[in-house]
Amino acid sequence: MIVGITGGIATGKSLVTDYIKNKGYFVIDSDSLAHEALTKGKDTYKQIVSIFDCLDENKEIDRKKIGKIVFSDHKAKKILEDIVHPYVFSRIEEEKKKNSSNLTFIDMPLLFEVGYENRVDLVISVVTNEVTQALRLSKRDNISLEYAKVKINNQMSLKEKIEKSDYVIDNSNSINETYKAIDNVLENIKKMVK
Repeated sequence: MIVGITGGIATGKSLVTDYIKNKGYFVIDSDSLAHEALTKGKDTYKQIVSIFDCLDENKEIDRKKIGKIVFSDHKAKKILEDIVHPYVFSRIEEEKKKNSSNLTFIDMPLLFEVGYENRVDLVISVVTNEVTQALRLSKRDNISLEYAKVKINNQMSLKEKIEKSDYVIDNSNSINETYKAIDNVLENIKKMVK
């Protein structure tokens, strides 16, 4: 069984996936695979730097620089995604083969946006309330609350993600409450896998 884990920016998805990993489950982190695609020497790196002015002084791709370029330009964003997503999808397939159990979790922030829900059996969305989300993002990225809200509004709404999900973990309260919610979801999933 393949389970996708998604959620909005700064909703606490890492907390959830770290907890699931620590419980001994096999988790594939699509973000780290996307970062891998930006590594010097990769074909994807070569394609990106031939299109975008995004290198730092060490000839590494400056993720903040490229983030700024694609954040305000939908065409540029699409070009970048057309390079990175196929790489990530093929790497996920490679990673899945390393799992000896019949349950794999895939942590993918843009799962719905890239249509990956069609490749998983179940989807868990991690959510929180809007105020908490904006405050967490502002603090995490050291940006103004206004800019945090702009970034949040640029994503698919949590309401939409909730509607498309099989399970929802609300990460608005205490960590222990979140852990309890994760345990409940894991129990349900385990029953299906048996």
